[in-house]
Amino acid sequence: GLEAVIDPALREVDVGGLVGCSREEVEARDPAWYRIWSDGGVIGYPDGETYVELHRRSVDAFQRILEAADGRTAAVVCHGGNIRAITSEVVGLGADDRWRISAVANCSITAFERKRGRIALVTFNETGHLV
Repeated sequence: GLEAVIDPALREVDVGGLVGCSREEVEARDPAWYRIWSDGGVIGYPDGETYVELHRRSVDAFQRILEAADGRTAAVVCHGGNIRAITSEVVGLGADDRWRISAVANCSITAFERKRGRIALVTFNETGHLV
């Protein structure tokens, strides 16, 4: 009986000119950029989005979802970058500290709880249900 709502703000990061490229193709095209990216030093993608932009739109969408839920349980299905951004915000890290949050496994569950106006991280990247 629930209605699915699509929010474009919860799309994955816009990789710009790298859309459709494999990691090998990106590395061959721009080895210096790829090396910085693989070391976690990239702030964004060529002709695409920055991590700060991803962070802001993800957190804004999360806030809208919380307001619409009005104390009820809400389920959100989104990409790992969005989950890392939202988790970073909840635990008090900014967009530039996203590297402090590990990558998120496909189909994992991350849960937050809101009590007395405060949001807490309950579980992160839980994959036990996939066994």
